[in-house]
Amino acid sequence: MMRVSALLLIIPLLVCGSRQRTLPQTDSFQIATLYHDHCEAFEILDSLGSSICVGSRNRLLVTHDGGVVWNQIGSLPSITLVKQILHVGPAILLANTSSNGVGDLYLSTDSGRTFTLTLPCSGTGPVVYYDRRLSILYAATCCPTGIAVSSDSGRSWIFPEQLIAASICSQVCSLLCTKEASYISLSRPARLLRYDSTGWRVVFKDPKGENRELPLVTTSSGTDNLMLCLTSGSVTNEDIYLLKKDHAVSKAIRCPFSMWGATSQAGVANRIWIGAYDAVSAVDFTFGSLQETDDFGQTWNSVRIPGASLYWSLTTTADGSIYAPTDAGLQRCRLTH
Repeated sequence: MMRVSALLLIIPLLVCGSRQRTLPQTDSFQIATLYHDHCEAFEILDSLGSSICVGSRNRLLVTHDGGVVWNQIGSLPSITLVKQILHVGPAILLANTSSNGVGDLYLSTDSGRTFTLTLPCSGTGPVVYYDRRLSILYAATCCPTGIAVSSDSGRSWIFPEQLIAASICSQVCSLLCTKEASYISLSRPARLLRYDSTGWRVVFKDPKGENRELPLVTTSSGTDNLMLCLTSGSVTNEDIYLLKKDHAVSKAIRCPFSMWGATSQAGVANRIWIGAYDAVSAVDFTFGSLQETDDFGQTWNSVRIPGASLYWSLTTTADGSIYAPTDAGLQRCRLTH
């Protein structure tokens, strides 16, 4: 709906198509449905994964026993769909889609009982990132297109520098903040913007110039190389590119499925997980799966979760678990061997 060191040696990407490796044994994964209703956003509240908060349509729920009992908290104002949940100390931030299609950012300072508008956006809504080392919040917004910054847990925001050149509002797809720079990926058409000490610049444009989205993924061992997944909702028009530190772009690799959420594997170099579906059009979502690659999209492993067809976002944790909010609820996959 939703995240590095030295430059890696890149395997030459000379193959236009992707290969499907032997499917992993689904029984090698322990698959659990922690929440049994449509959800697009969640947040793990503790290191053990026993306390979790989910956004289910226009509701906010929390569990403290790993998903056995869920309790609804708070009253959400004018929110049709919770798109992102972020806990910053005692504060709770919700990025959303409201009833009129406009997204805003809401803040709660009383454990979710009440929410107030803290960052309005006249476009599709912000994508929020929290730098826990510096205790700074970043929110990528459109209209204006730029990054808002908060150092007081979301109570107030400033725009250090807006991307004035982007006079036409764009859909913000993802936000990434590293030691060297901040990146915003915009969709329709897909572009990647970089902000550093020299200001803003466009470092990637969709070579096809088509109406595609750009979920942004990094390798887990370094942000010098970015894995860019361009998707249009059709398996005939899905491409993966590598963007290196010098902003050189690799030759496209054709992806054999449409891509939704994506994440790097915590603690495992180069391993990327993607939420995918194999349908020919965006209307038929009957073949959803989790896809894993450790060679930048040249080969894939697949894991299917029974009943789940849409994987909105993915998160991996240090114990190797993959969490995925889906149309069939919040799923957790753990490798058992």
